[in-house]
Amino acid sequence: NRRSALVRALTVDVEDFYRYCDQEKENSCLYGHPNGSWEVALPAEEVPPEMPEPALGINFARDGMHRRDWLSLVAVHSDSWLLSVAFFFGARLNANERKRLFSMINDQPTVLESLSMEGIINLVFTTVANQDTQKRPRTQGQLLLMTPTWMMMNTVKPFVEPAVVATTQVSWV
Repeated sequence: NRRSALVRALTVDVEDFYRYCDQEKENSCLYGHPNGSWEVALPAEEVPPEMPEPALGINFARDGMHRRDWLSLVAVHSDSWLLSVAFFFGARLNANERKRLFSMINDQPTVLESLSMEGIINLVFTTVANQDTQKRPRTQGQLLLMTPTWMMMNTVKPFVEPAVVATTQVSWV
């Protein structure tokens, strides 16, 4: 689906995505397609467009920001676009159907939350690898995670440089 395509572009395929967002190109948009594929492309030329368009010009801010902050910005704009697409298609639904649709939307993590979760997962594996190579003793199930403050406080401030260390118990069940 569109959401998983966007999450994949910003996590698994991030190197390809970064490369496609060349500042020398025209205004680029990140599209997630219903079939699960994604692309960086120019917006539709028809006015008005057939359906809502994603944020325009995501490629221009790429080199002027920290990579993590730029990816967070693209994720926030992607979440906004997904909601506008949902409202676009949901306009024809009755009240109960809209309620069900938006309940289903709220059951999914946002693209930004998925990006943050992917970062934590990668950090856990990196931390384990570093601990193994540095021959540090560790208690089984305990890992030192670099967790941005905005994630621990449950408030979204994705453009603030993250900065604290928290010890987290990890269950391997």
